[in-house]
Amino acid sequence: MKKNCWMATFGLVLSVSFCSASFASDQIELAPLLHKIIGQHPEIRAAQAERDALLLEIDQDQAWQNPEFELGVGQKNDGSRSGIAFETVLTQRLAFPGKLDAKKKAAIASVTLQTQEIHRIKLNLWYDATIAAYEWESAVRQVDINQRRGKRLTWIKQYLTSRPLVSPQKQLESRLIESHLKRIQIDTLHLNAQKESSRVVFQAIIGQPIAHVSLPPIPLNRLDFFPSHNVSAQNPNILKIRAQLAQIESETRVLEWEDRPDFNLSGKYASESATETEQILGLGIAMDLPFSSKNRLAVQAQNSRKKGVEAQMEQAMTEAEVRYQTARLTLQQSQDVLTIVNPNWLNQLEHSVEKSIEDFKKGQTDLRSVLDLESQWVAAAQQKFDAEEAWITAWATLMQLNGVSKLPGDSL
Repeated sequence: MKKNCWMATFGLVLSVSFCSASFASDQIELAPLLHKIIGQHPEIRAAQAERDALLLEIDQDQAWQNPEFELGVGQKNDGSRSGIAFETVLTQRLAFPGKLDAKKKAAIASVTLQTQEIHRIKLNLWYDATIAAYEWESAVRQVDINQRRGKRLTWIKQYLTSRPLVSPQKQLESRLIESHLKRIQIDTLHLNAQKESSRVVFQAIIGQPIAHVSLPPIPLNRLDFFPSHNVSAQNPNILKIRAQLAQIESETRVLEWEDRPDFNLSGKYASESATETEQILGLGIAMDLPFSSKNRLAVQAQNSRKKGVEAQMEQAMTEAEVRYQTARLTLQQSQDVLTIVNPNWLNQLEHSVEKSIEDFKKGQTDLRSVLDLESQWVAAAQQKFDAEEAWITAWATLMQLNGVSKLPGDSL
């Protein structure tokens, strides 16, 4: 993978590289790792198991009720004759035409809703893992910057200590160095905590310890995103709400079909053993008589529930559009900043810091000027880190809104 690095060399003490991403030959690529691990995440497995159960219910809802079999044996005596009589009846309950189909569609709607939920969970996990991975890598690089600052200022402190001259100016310079070193120590503590927090979040999502992960670099020419109307067409939250509406409509139709009468188809055979044997064969049909709609209130409740979900849909579409426009704006602004705070400029700033240290040793500049230049370099590097974090967050947001999980550099 291509690296963009810039070198920092000061005195004869330190020579290190500052890369736009901390890559190593033995690192794990982020994209295949996320693709492999997210599919095995416990939350995904639980949602998939629920979908498998709903798939089985589709066939179950199509099944007929079991037939009923009745057998009766008794003694018949009508005064003139007597004998043993028995009777058998076989009854099959038949649903009103269309009722089973309505139940099947409702079951399919439940499967579709669960499928959309799985897709939504996967995208949320991808989003969280991507942000955590880049925050982890950014914290690692910021810790490196702080360590380099610390070494540089420690070298200056040692240089001041080695000078035999004792003066108020030297004492002031020593206090300045000590103050900056203390601030660097505090910053390093915060950055190490941030690094550890991001690492824990990332590894919790992927479910395994990872020493290093290789991240795609941030391109500065990626604005070829999906148009705004795709947000409502592909957004996982909106697709889930649409599936909820379809499920409610399907369940409402089932309730309406429940008021249709079912049929009982029965066959009968009877036989009497007396002076004369009498056998009876018969075929009958019976049906319910629904004088009132037993599901009327349930249908009204479903219609009310549907209105609530439609209101959620309206809110979700508004929020998605706002997030989309905000992310596009943030992406553009971040790219503008990264174009200005580019590696060449950071190289020049750090070179100026190194030169000022040499000038300080020669007595051609004072320590405050050195520290001012060093602060400018650190501030510029921090602007770069902040812009990169804003860029990747905006990128991940746009991908999530459009229902895809593409990392920077992937084809859209």
